[in-house]
Amino acid sequence: MKQILIVDDVEDIREILAVYILNQIEANIFQAESGQEALDIFKNHPQIDLIISDYNMPNGNGGFLYKKIRESSQVPFILHTTEPPNRYPDFKEATNFTHVSKPILRESFFKVLHEILSGDAKAVRRPKYVPVSLNLLKKSVILPGDIFVRLGTDNFVKIAHQGNTLVKDDFNKYANKNIKHFYIEPKASLQMMAQLHDILNLTDVDNTQALQMTSATVDFLMNAKEELGFSKEVQDLTNKNINKVLKLAESSPQISTLLKKWNFDENSEFADRCTMIALISTTIAKRLNWVSDKTADKLAFAALLHDISLDLHQISQLRELLEKVGDKKFQKSPEGKAFLHHPLKAAEILQKWPQSPPDVDTIVAQHHEKPDSSGFPHGLNHMRISPLSAVFIVAQDLADYIVTKKGSGSIQDWIKLKKDYYIRGEFKKIIETISESAN
Repeated sequence: MKQILIVDDVEDIREILAVYILNQIEANIFQAESGQEALDIFKNHPQIDLIISDYNMPNGNGGFLYKKIRESSQVPFILHTTEPPNRYPDFKEATNFTHVSKPILRESFFKVLHEILSGDAKAVRRPKYVPVSLNLLKKSVILPGDIFVRLGTDNFVKIAHQGNTLVKDDFNKYANKNIKHFYIEPKASLQMMAQLHDILNLTDVDNTQALQMTSATVDFLMNAKEELGFSKEVQDLTNKNINKVLKLAESSPQISTLLKKWNFDENSEFADRCTMIALISTTIAKRLNWVSDKTADKLAFAALLHDISLDLHQISQLRELLEKVGDKKFQKSPEGKAFLHHPLKAAEILQKWPQSPPDVDTIVAQHHEKPDSSGFPHGLNHMRISPLSAVFIVAQDLADYIVTKKGSGSIQDWIKLKKDYYIRGEFKKIIETISESAN
């Protein structure tokens, strides 16, 4: 059986490539998220027959990996990138080398794969079923084929039918049983991967599809770029993740219906607020060295969906409702009770949505808590608020300031207002990070 090493810092891309490979051949797949990790795997498994690698990765890029591998081996090396290989000097005189474009062109990839492995007839034998990770299955909206679990070498049991959807309780049940892979017929696996390519933005995406900000807010962001440290990388990542959430939402009747009631096109201030929270929270997390693709993903989900349980009237009156939270009379009224409960209701909706990443429901449930215990719905203090929730709460505070000021004011002005308030735990660390960026 062939041994293949896939190297990419994005887990979804690694797993989709693995499905494509196993759709065509019988192979043992190794995965790494950096050049150094891949090198360590290769040293322990020198029998690896093929390496497929991205270029831009932390802790050792694709060029580093290629040169290190070539010191001891001529194993076939496929570079899987958006840019052509001539953009990378490391591959100027590459040997036993092939380039495959990202996003992947399936038939071209299959052709290259078969050419490299053409000397092994057993390797190119197509399997009866293809393994799909729990991670990918959770992101698939409608099952394109029957899903099986494997009980033995040739013993597969059907657990879900084509056309069905799985809910979060299903995934939790199998995760608790330590079942990490499921099985699907090869043709259906290709349909699933094509669906995921679109949903997960693994194809080229026009980031202008993301929620658009009003000109005043854009002007403020441009002025604050140096102060807060907004980078093009963070902006692109935020836009990509916002698009991902919107695409996934379109695939869920409940989430889509809840989002459509807001009418983002007409409620530009609310759209600004959501986009700003995603951008600011991702920037803060990055400066704290907390950010990864998964963290940025969670923050984008929370930014767009944290108020999903509110109706259009409540959204339009959000500022006024927040000002009433401390009023005892409001707290006892039906309107007040509903509003004070909305973070928990939104968290419950997201907890039941399989496409929602872990921890998003916690961020959403806590997004109106405050470090001094004066928030709602539970009045948590700074020690009981999760670190990502703390980032989100501060980002939300700053976003509200920016949107309210409509382009006037500055980050420094906001820091002066808040420096004596965010003085506890993670909140202190976050405000200090923002202050250092703004100085």
